[in-house]
Amino acid sequence: MADNPIPGPSRPKRPTIRDPKRLTEDEMLSLMFYSDSEEEPYQESDSDWSGAEDAERAIAENDDQPGQVVSDLEEGDPEQMEEEVPLETIVNWLENPPNLKKIPFTGRQELKVGIPGEGKPIDFFKLLADDEFFDLLISQTNDYAELVFLNDRNPGPHSRISRWKPVDKQEISRFLGLIFLMGIIQVPRLRDY
Repeated sequence: MADNPIPGPSRPKRPTIRDPKRLTEDEMLSLMFYSDSEEEPYQESDSDWSGAEDAERAIAENDDQPGQVVSDLEEGDPEQMEEEVPLETIVNWLENPPNLKKIPFTGRQELKVGIPGEGKPIDFFKLLADDEFFDLLISQTNDYAELVFLNDRNPGPHSRISRWKPVDKQEISRFLGLIFLMGIIQVPRLRDY
């Protein structure tokens, strides 16, 4: 043994081998930016459609008629006709938008329904969550529990689904109340609710 041992790993370090299924950061970036094409990124060439400049010039000349698009394409070329996409309008973006006329609000600033009950928060909640809402929630919950119970051919004696009882409005109301309470009051453990 040496007088001053140097601490180190208990076994010799093995060289790391890159998993062929795992991509490097550069490979992921390359896939993100160039995955839509099988070729190199688009490079403009002389073989591209030569009519683009003519069409742009025709559009610029017809700025007084913004809904009209002028095309110098030949009428009989079916390949070009399939590639054409009609333009509905030509939009000219402005750095500073023009001043728009403000339309004053002339309606009354109030609820479209009367204030329910005494105006407590639960009364407003009942505007949204009426009996129809609860009936739907109860039926869907019970139907789903039945489906899970029927699909699980042999539930264990201690599984929760074997002790299932159909839910009612009171139980669903308590459950929703707990969910809302969890959003307002936060405690360290779930069972503390």
